[in-house]
Amino acid sequence: MGHKILETLVDKTVLVTGAGGSIATVLCKRLVQYPIRKLKMLNVSETAIYNLKRMFQKHNVPDSRLEFILGNVTDEELLREHLPCTDIVIHTAAHKHVPLCEENIVQAVLNNVVGTKNLIGMANRFGVEKFIFVSTDKAVKPSSVMGMTKRVGELMTLYKAGNMWASIVRFGNVKGSSGSVIPLWMEQIQAGKAITLTHKDCTRFMMSIDEACELILVALSYKDQGLYVFDMGEPVKMVDLANELMQELGIGVPIEITGLRPGEKIHEELTYGGVLDPTSHTRIKKVYEGADSMCRLSMLDTLTHAAASRNKERTLAALKEMTR
Repeated sequence: MGHKILETLVDKTVLVTGAGGSIATVLCKRLVQYPIRKLKMLNVSETAIYNLKRMFQKHNVPDSRLEFILGNVTDEELLREHLPCTDIVIHTAAHKHVPLCEENIVQAVLNNVVGTKNLIGMANRFGVEKFIFVSTDKAVKPSSVMGMTKRVGELMTLYKAGNMWASIVRFGNVKGSSGSVIPLWMEQIQAGKAITLTHKDCTRFMMSIDEACELILVALSYKDQGLYVFDMGEPVKMVDLANELMQELGIGVPIEITGLRPGEKIHEELTYGGVLDPTSHTRIKKVYEGADSMCRLSMLDTLTHAAASRNKERTLAALKEMTR
């Protein structure tokens, strides 16, 4: 499988959005191990870009192979500047924290939907060869603003990419990523505080950062475009995970049930019940979910206009209608 990834990346210029995030940082480290021409890293966070620059300096990666871009995917002029000389786009940038997106609906749509719309449109216009959209199991039958924005991103990737090769990778919960529950629980355990758990029956599909990066790179190497997921086995019961962490650390603390937060589910799902086909990778499946949702993209302009006018109620109504 490594040679397929190599063939896909050799002498290519790759743009990673959301560079500097937990997953994207590891992904960028892996990308420069391949003979790519250049790695472009885009993030609105100055700290994220600064930390990436320091990391690559420590690893003595030549500056000629790297470009650090401070900016946002909602900035069309910025995209117009950088996409004409880009071969591959890996779009990881997103507001992903479920409660914060519930509290900031308009900004979540502007970043996750309008930004993705801009990126897909510009990438297609300027002849980008391959585009990967990083999604989440929260996009399946979404109950949260974040999940709904990711579902709209999936639909745009499937049906708005024109002649450009475009695929989706759908993650479960990524262990150790920023904002994930495991670092929070470890902090609570080590401080002798109660672990906060939303529901005693809560389950999640879990994967590692390395597995997430592998899914991106392998999907990128496939000739067929589409939707790909990683076989994560059975979902993990979160109360069991909490007990395992306490055992590993040798510290026992109470578990406090706090109740589901707005937008959260007890259980997530990986697909809409579509067919999962095997691929050349034993743990990666291609998902076929049907095209019945394509017509909902007719409301995309309504959604983007509502968000642009900062109308929270209209934005949420359009978002729900597109993803129901």
